[in-house]
Amino acid sequence: MKKNFELLALLAILLSPVLVSAQVERGTQLVGANVNLDSKNIDTGAVRNLGSSSYNLNLRYGRFMANNFAAGLALPLTFSKIDQQSNLSWGAGPFIRYYSPFEGEEGNGAKLFLLLEARATYNQNTFEDRALKLKRETTYFGAGGGFGVIYFLNESVGIESLLDYNYLSSLNNSNKSAGFSLNIGFQIYLNRYGF
Repeated sequence: MKKNFELLALLAILLSPVLVSAQVERGTQLVGANVNLDSKNIDTGAVRNLGSSSYNLNLRYGRFMANNFAAGLALPLTFSKIDQQSNLSWGAGPFIRYYSPFEGEEGNGAKLFLLLEARATYNQNTFEDRALKLKRETTYFGAGGGFGVIYFLNESVGIESLLDYNYLSSLNNSNKSAGFSLNIGFQIYLNRYGF
């Protein structure tokens, strides 16, 4: 998985000279991904060497409706496993983003932008415990937002960091969760003619 991510990032950087003058102007398309991989052994007093892994992938596609303002669709996917328990979550939801160049960065050559984002999400979650022969499905509605910075390596590829707040509420029961996260990812900005 890590090799695939590195290959995709390298491909984006190599193709970027072809994608001229895209950045944050009206008509530009936004394509991106955030990836998080986690694997560890858990050692507690009751349980020893319990394997745990989790994989998160958040894909997004959007279009700039006006200069510095984009709207689109995000597709989050999460899989986690601890011993005989697994959890699969997938969803979809709209997002809006506003980009503001830092002072002194105005114009076509701007490389550093402040990023504001708001979104809503519909998630379907499947929990399974093979030892107990238990399977439970839950539907969630979520909302979130955040702010961060994006640095453009060139006119078409941006590396971003986003401090994020997420809220999820179950539509099946009274379960709720809320919290902060720090997301790091890259986005590709295709000019209005795209590929």
